[in-house]
Amino acid sequence: MLKEIFDEDLLIGIFGFGVTGRAVAKWCDKHNIRKRLFDDNVKECDPFSEEKIAECDVIVRSPSFLDENRWVRFVREQNIPCITELDLAAEFWKGRIIAVTGTDGKTTTTEFLACALQCVGYQAVAVGNNGRSLLEYTDDAINVPSNFAVIEISSFQASALSKLHPDYVIWTNFAPDHINVHGSLENYFAAKYNLTRLCHNPDTEHIFIGTSVAEYAKKNLSFSLLQDSNVHTVIKHLPVDSALNISVQRENYALVEALWKVLQLPFQLLEKAALSFKLPEHRLQRVAAIKKTSKGDCVEFWDDSKATNFHSFQAALHSFDKKIILIAGGRSKGEDMDQYVDEICRNASSVLLMGETGEQIYSEILLRKFEKFFNLLRYYGGSRENAEKIILKIVNDAFCVALPGDVVLLSPGFASFDMFTSFNERGDLYKKCILKLNF
Repeated sequence: MLKEIFDEDLLIGIFGFGVTGRAVAKWCDKHNIRKRLFDDNVKECDPFSEEKIAECDVIVRSPSFLDENRWVRFVREQNIPCITELDLAAEFWKGRIIAVTGTDGKTTTTEFLACALQCVGYQAVAVGNNGRSLLEYTDDAINVPSNFAVIEISSFQASALSKLHPDYVIWTNFAPDHINVHGSLENYFAAKYNLTRLCHNPDTEHIFIGTSVAEYAKKNLSFSLLQDSNVHTVIKHLPVDSALNISVQRENYALVEALWKVLQLPFQLLEKAALSFKLPEHRLQRVAAIKKTSKGDCVEFWDDSKATNFHSFQAALHSFDKKIILIAGGRSKGEDMDQYVDEICRNASSVLLMGETGEQIYSEILLRKFEKFFNLLRYYGGSRENAEKIILKIVNDAFCVALPGDVVLLSPGFASFDMFTSFNERGDLYKKCILKLNF
């Protein structure tokens, strides 16, 4: 056990001073544990050096420090324990752990599951990739065996885990993403698969997977733990008026239902939670319905800024039976542009593009001579400095071209880092510009 070596002489090295690094540093201070911060881009931290790293007894690395990182490799060559913040927290967490991963929907599933468990009477926390640290709760009164930590785990976090052993794993879905970092689709799958290997009981009573996960696992015998897993798609307890009753969330909800049954919890309380639950920001939700005619006919504006890969982009386009004015584009993570063009041509009546990939998609549509299929096709640029002007112009043009009953959909399909600091900033700016419409 790692916690056996945590004494007054221990020196923890912390790689990266982002959200994870700050949480670990705060925990060290609270427990009077010596720490050394390493980050070349933060003046309060030490620059990376072999000499200073070699003096550390344990290294806690942020998710961005992958196995191939020079300093991670050095730590392993020196036989210094190298763990993640989640591994560290797991050493001190006494409650049960539900790990949630997937290409899409993991934040919503994590937040909803914690909410539902609270409805039953448990103290449950939603932590992990959603920006909250499990370490924050290890000294809290909530840290007792009967309670739950519902942890959202990204592929980067999952690949690096070694000490965290979930009681249950929910793997919502699988589709190409982060290929530019993982190098291949198989490596991306393997990163998430590590979670099932670490599960206390890797069986169908403790691992719940979506259809796309099962389909990929069947193609590769290396992922044998999932070969006989049950796929859960039947929904019996999702209220019609729930915010979760949309195509991109239903299968995820089915996995929660399956876990709920194993935990032998009352389904009426799950339904109650589903009715009261509000989606996290920027996950396919209606922002406004703005009048287009004197009779009150409206154009709906929808925000799906969190759609940063093809799978979520495709799901959003298939969620409406109305004409769609699509706003898309961002920074590529190694995706195939042709599949985006195909979906756009099949499902959008107008397309308003921005960012690095927006220009590529615009050029490909022109190359195919498909511009005639759209009422409006335009590329607006990708300047970070002019991001607000670009979004405002896009929103105004979208409303102008829209007919009563149409949907204006921001579903970028790509990462936000070309023009914005995060998908949250992108979505917030979109909503701000909608409020500025002058019609």
